[in-house]
Amino acid sequence: MRREREVVPVPARFGKVASILAVSLALGLLPATPAAAGVHQGTWRGTTGEQRNIAFRVNGSEQVTWLRFKIEVESVLCKAVITWEASGSYPIRPDGTFVVKGMDGLSSFRVQGVFLGRARAEGIAKTTVFDPCFASGRTQWKATKVL
Repeated sequence: MRREREVVPVPARFGKVASILAVSLALGLLPATPAAAGVHQGTWRGTTGEQRNIAFRVNGSEQVTWLRFKIEVESVLCKAVITWEASGSYPIRPDGTFVVKGMDGLSSFRVQGVFLGRARAEGIAKTTVFDPCFASGRTQWKATKVL
């Protein structure tokens, strides 16, 4: 598990903190039908709702084996861009959904996704970090198969 950060100082402020974008998959979207092994195999790339990169790889056994994404986090004391990267074996369920989770100390992330056919996927990414400060972020993402 690897995490990088870009810190952007935020001046002290009081009052209501701007809410972080919170979206979910649109109602009525059906996940991809169960697929044969290897149908999603390849490299996937896309962007988040914050126009940041997301990429992941799927092997021939229908497992996400690598994921990297950037996400903005914000709190009263700071604003930062966090880069998460994870490797492992995260199975794609028969309904076309998957979850990749990871931790680095107390900081953590969760990426949920659904394949909408053989070449499109989308989902939600969220994180909570304790360094450089306690902050959280959540965004939607979309990706397409490139290889």
